[in-house]
Formats: sequence, structure tokens, C-alpha cells
Amino acid sequence: MLILLCALRAEAKPIIEYYKLKMSGQSRHFSIYENDDRSILLCISGVGRLKVATAVGYLGGCYDLGEDDFLINVGTAAGPASCIGRAFLCNKLTDMATGWTMYPDMLIRGDMPEAEISTLDRTAGPEDISGERTTDGIDPVNPGQKYAASLGLYDMEAAAVYQAAEHFMGPHRMAFIKVVSDAGVASDAGVASDAGLISNLIAMNMGRIAAYIEAAEQVCSMQRKDCLGDMAAGLAEDIHCSKTMRSELEQYLKYATAAGMDTGRLIAELYEDGFAPTVDKNMGKRCLDELKARILK
Repeated sequence: MLILLCALRAEAKPIIEYYKLKMSGQSRHFSIYENDDRSILLCISGVGRLKVATAVGYLGGCYDLGEDDFLINVGTAAGPASCIGRAFLCNKLTDMATGWTMYPDMLIRGDMPEAEISTLDRTAGPEDISGERTTDGIDPVNPGQKYAASLGLYDMEAAAVYQAAEHFMGPHRMAFIKVVSDAGVASDAGVASDAGLISNLIAMNMGRIAAYIEAAEQVCSMQRKDCLGDMAAGLAEDIHCSKTMRSELEQYLKYATAAGMDTGRLIAELYEDGFAPTVDKNMGKRCLDELKARILK
């Protein structure tokens, strides 16, 4: 199942309309929407770490979430004024209350530039954004456009979503998409209260968001299929895969297939470059790391 988690109804509205999701009558605690075959579920959690953590825990228990599922947190965030209206895929999450940092595995590459995001217990103010570096970086999708090289966004949910979800799934089953809505507001009654603006910003980016969602949905649809053909099964044996390593190999190959990569060529190149076969399981782990790096590059 593909889980979409939004803090605000205004953030969820364009997604609900795009996928024609219908309200589920199964919960009186959260607003939950599903598509007809229940392959996509959207939950509106409410704002803040406590509400999103409660929502993730509720979904995990009620829907028995696990490694077959994929969670995407879609929402808005504060960031540099030059980036307002643009969607980013978050590659590093920092919980500002504890200083902990988290790194989602970026196995699905969308057509969005990447950014770091910090989760606060309050609305980000202009003083938070003003400390951003202004060195220009290049948007890999639109090379003519620039953004801060060490781009930092701010929200009130992402790190809490990650920490709650990791009880049910690994970092390779999570993604965080944030659209910059403002450059910091003076109070909680700021831009977040403008539901129309929030919905419009998400709607403007639905093409990119939907493309990412559909790639994740494809991974979910493949999840229960055995993607280890004879060649891949031979690799698993040649690098002394444990049960856990075999599962990891399956995940990488499913992502590669979903991304349109030639998995047979990937495997053949591991042999050609001397990463396989291996003499033991430890060297096999090195081979898996190399496969992951080649899929991500």
C-alpha cells in the first residue's frame, strides 16, 4: 500500500482531487481517503510532531504497515523567498529538538531538486530563513534556475514522521516532498491559514508529485513479486547472501526495474568489475553497497 501523509487538509486537497480519492469510513480519529482498489491511502494528520506521530502509529496498527508499504509525507515548508512555489525532495532530516539527523534512502529519484529539512516545534520565522547560505546551486531539472547550495527548509512534521514510521518500515520505504510556501512567518496564524494559497502551491507541483507517487506505486505493485530471475539468483548465491541480504538485493533490483534500468546489465557489470563472486558474506555486503551506489548515481 502507498501511504500519503499530509498535515493540512489544504495540502491534501489537490492530491485527493487528482487521484479521485474517496473518504474512508474506517476512522473517527483522522480524515482518511482511499482510491477504489485501496492501493493508495491518504491521511490528514494535523500540524505538529505529536499529531503526525500519532497518525503514523494509528496507520501502522490499523493497516499493519510494513516493508511491503511505502510512505510519502507531502506538505509545505518554509524556505528561501527565491524558492517559494517550488517542490523539493528532502534528503536529510534534522530534529531540532534533539539534534538527531535522519537520511531517507533516495532510491527513487524524482524530477525535483533535493534539500535538507529541519523540524521545529514552532512555525519557522524570518530569522530562521535569514541564516541560510546564499551561494547559488543549479537545479538539476531546470539548469537555468538556481537555489541555495546548502538549501535548508523548515517544517513541523518531517522528522517526527520518520521517527514514527521507522517502527514499521526502513528508510528506503519513506520519502518527504515539500513545497516552499513562505520565507518564515511571525506567528502560527501566518501563511498556513491561507488554505487557498497552500492548495494552489501543491496543485502547481502536482505533475512532479504525481510522477514520484506513481514510481513509488510501481515499487509497491512489484513488492510481492519475485524479481530474482536466474541471473540475480545466481548473484545471491555467488556473494553468499543471507536472508536479510537477499531481501536487500530484491529491493534494489525492484527499484532499478521501476526506474527503467537494465538489471541484467547491472548484475553483469558487477562480475566484470570484480565485485562478484565473493569469498564470503562480508565481501558480499560490499557488492550490495556497490549495486546500491550504481542504482543511485
